[in-house]
Amino acid sequence: MDESIKEETEDKSFKENGRDTNAGTPTILVAAKNGITEIVDKILQNHRSAIHELDPEKKNALLLAVEHRQYGVINLLGEKYWDIKSVFRAVDKDGNNALHFGATYQPGFWVDIPEGFQMQMEILLYEKIMKSLEPGAETLLFQPQ
Repeated sequence: MDESIKEETEDKSFKENGRDTNAGTPTILVAAKNGITEIVDKILQNHRSAIHELDPEKKNALLLAVEHRQYGVINLLGEKYWDIKSVFRAVDKDGNNALHFGATYQPGFWVDIPEGFQMQMEILLYEKIMKSLEPGAETLLFQPQ
């Protein structure tokens, strides 16, 4: 892997109690979580199969991007890699899919941004995710398991 890509993702990694919380996590997932669109795109251009990488909680790049509201990564995956349906149908170890993460309220995520704009961005995220799901998939979200 290109060393400059690795260094850039390591610089953006989160530190917690003196320990790197991204240790052992594939680079594409760290980049997706942090919204580094260029790195996600470069990795997928060279290694298309990297789109199937999972973190310990069974989240792929799309799920992490949606969970952390990384709109650039979501758009990239939706525009260039929409043909890989398994990415958009993925669920984590708790059974949550992209729509669940998009609907989860994250207090403190929006700082100093007017409420109307926040709501508009959340609606755009919801619409983007719904378009990525196959027709009829939204009804599966509300059925008890």
